[in-house]
Amino acid sequence: SGSYLETYDLGNGTNPEDSTVVAPYYSGHFADRWIQDQLSITVGAATGVDILDRDKAGVLPGYCGRTEDTFAQGGGAFIANKSGPVRAIRSYMGANSGPYTQHDHFFYDRVEEGVLFHRVHEIGSGYNTTDYSPLGSGMTYANNLNPSGVIIDGVPDTVVTGTITWELATGAQGSVVRSFTTETTIAGLDENSYYVDDTDPSDDPCTGDDDALYGTSGPWWIGITCTDPVRPECAGTADDLRGFKRVYYGAPGLTVEDAMALDQEARTALVVTVQGVVSTPVPAAPIAPLALLLLGVGVARLATHRSRG
Repeated sequence: SGSYLETYDLGNGTNPEDSTVVAPYYSGHFADRWIQDQLSITVGAATGVDILDRDKAGVLPGYCGRTEDTFAQGGGAFIANKSGPVRAIRSYMGANSGPYTQHDHFFYDRVEEGVLFHRVHEIGSGYNTTDYSPLGSGMTYANNLNPSGVIIDGVPDTVVTGTITWELATGAQGSVVRSFTTETTIAGLDENSYYVDDTDPSDDPCTGDDDALYGTSGPWWIGITCTDPVRPECAGTADDLRGFKRVYYGAPGLTVEDAMALDQEARTALVVTVQGVVSTPVPAAPIAPLALLLLGVGVARLATHRSRG
């Protein structure tokens, strides 16, 4: 709509946008803060078609009173929206009665990392699922509870639900592997999952471009207590709930074994070691101020590069 600080409606959306993220392995599109509505895999022999209807978020599947659309229609703001040589960062907050609820995206050449910070009054449950578009039909879906997989085709399947640690969708369109982790202080939180593949679902799709749910899948947290430390009724008692998602994009043909290996990679912390350095005497000849400045910049860049592994 113009300059963010001058025209963005912080108090009451919507704030339509036409934003794209383009990387060597994939591309995506955002139409508002919470609304990701396109995803294409562009590596190898992938067809490059748009396989995403919506990346969905809400309180209860099938309940349209709180969805990514209503989150965008309510008050909110951007924390960051930046491009860079290593990654792009998209961070925003504001989800109806959870004004401090926050979603961060970190886009790398092959990988997208997401963090969903729940900061809201007691809501009972919440979900974050991926609803594929009709062009995603024909892909095979599998996860740690259903390694044999089912075909995304709009025909209902029987799958095991529960705590999913990874999921895979693969076909001629390309491959997507998602690794999930939840960090929380909520005692007894049920880390469940959701899966529906139906062109005429009993649950209202609520958002997106079609009335179907094609291979709609993802985490569904049940038993969410107050997670907003700012709310007076939660002062000193608010719990913490964060959902982490790492997404790997690849060419057609990734297997369940590949997905398991990538999930393990996502869960393996980067190990940093430090070696001692033998100092040398400073040369007697003075170094010009400009040379000192350039040397400092070079060291800073090197340190940054090494810290990213």
